[in-house]
Amino acid sequence: MATARLSRLLTKDSVTSPLRAPLTRYAGHGLPSEVNEEVAGWARKRPLPHAVAELVTCPFCMAQWTATGLVCAHVLAPRTARLATDILVAAAGADAVQYAVASLEHVERRLGQDA
Repeated sequence: MATARLSRLLTKDSVTSPLRAPLTRYAGHGLPSEVNEEVAGWARKRPLPHAVAELVTCPFCMAQWTATGLVCAHVLAPRTARLATDILVAAAGADAVQYAVASLEHVERRLGQDA
């Protein structure tokens, strides 16, 4: 759960978009509080920036690196890593509740329109 939350935070969250901005360009809205981005035109022409841009826009690709980082953190600083992991898991749980509420609100709106 912590890996999934951290990888989405790094690759999709609108708050971290400025960190990705040098290598990416905005491609539209994603899930609530998320954005879709793609590799910037200039980065496509250079192998290393293109690879990094692909990494920072793909939560599945980033998950390998975040999992490795979290495991290393648990080895090097177990208490701090456990705290960080607990925070990420709690945030993932809160996200799940928020998405469930948003889905229910969407269904309620659709039912109201159909009536």
